[in-house]
Amino acid sequence: MVYCERKVKKDGPNQNRMFHCCPKEDACGFFEWKQTDPCVINTGIELFSNPLQY
Repeated sequence: MVYCERKVKKDGPNQNRMFHCCPKEDACGFFEWKQTDPCVINTGIELFSNPLQY
C-alpha cells in the first residue's frame, strides 16, 4: 500500500501531529495516526527491581 505522511495544520489538540493517509490521486479513505516513540524523562528517581530496597 502506498500512503502519504502528513502533519495536522488545523488549530487544536492534534496540531502538528503526524498521520498517514492515501495520496490525493487514490483517495481510498485510508487514515492512521503515526505512532510516536514514548518520551523518557530523567526524574532523578531510581527504581529497584527488588521491592525490599524501597
